[in-house]
Amino acid sequence: MALVRFIVKNKGKCLGLYQAVDEFCPRDDPRRNHKPDGSWLPRRGQDFPGAISFWKKQGWKKYLESGLFDWHISVIQGELWVYVLPDIDTPFYEDQYQLICSPEVLTHWLPEKVSRELLYSWVDEV
Repeated sequence: MALVRFIVKNKGKCLGLYQAVDEFCPRDDPRRNHKPDGSWLPRRGQDFPGAISFWKKQGWKKYLESGLFDWHISVIQGELWVYVLPDIDTPFYEDQYQLICSPEVLTHWLPEKVSRELLYSWVDEV
């Protein structure tokens, strides 16, 4: 099972995609009026300070179909990169959509710059 994590590189900083959305589109930004519903995703990240999250296959598919991914990338600034990992043995939490773990799992992995071709090739696999 592949796990997917998006990061945004901007001016020397690397942020998780959700963190980048909060930075580039604050809670009071009128663009949030057009944000698709994301209530289907359990909000568990705050239970694990410093942890990172990955999309599982079902979550990635739902994230795309909901329109949330397209909205997220429409409000960020910077380059979108992705980590694709085969699996993680010791998650802090997981459900059908996501897996939350220590950032140490990225020690031996490098992100890949996202292209439209790469992005939508995953859609076909899901």
